Amino acid sequence: NAKVPVLARLKTLAALQTRVRRSGLQEDQRREIEMLLDKLACDIEVRGNVLATVLAHAPSPAERARALLALCTGEILTEGKLAAKARELVLAQLAKPGFLAGYAAQSRQDAQTAVGELVALLGKAGISAETGLKSIAA
Repeated sequence: NAKVPVLARLKTLAALQTRVRRSGLQEDQRREIEMLLDKLACDIEVRGNVLATVLAHAPSPAERARALLALCTGEILTEGKLAAKARELVLAQLAKPGFLAGYAAQSRQDAQTAVGELVALLGKAGISAETGLKSIAA
């Protein structure tokens, strides 16, 4: 339904995917339905320019990473290609020069606490601490 906002449609598909994952369907049926829901979500995301809009409107790598992580951890994105795409974009923002300084400044905490908070968020988003920390640019 085109009248429903894009993020609401994505969230509905993510919720459906979660319900399918928990269902008693056979593994191959479950996987097929999960992939179909992810494909629909990818199509909606592309048409709605969700990730591109985040990248275009957030002024700094730290703000872009925070916004992308909010999508990743907010049960808005389906698991599969869409979540993987968002995770790649998060890692790209972490690799930008000045990311860590900007992130620490935004969190209004010392750098060590900010990094701990970031690692926790990355984990919730499905990005390992090791992968995230390797990507971070000071």
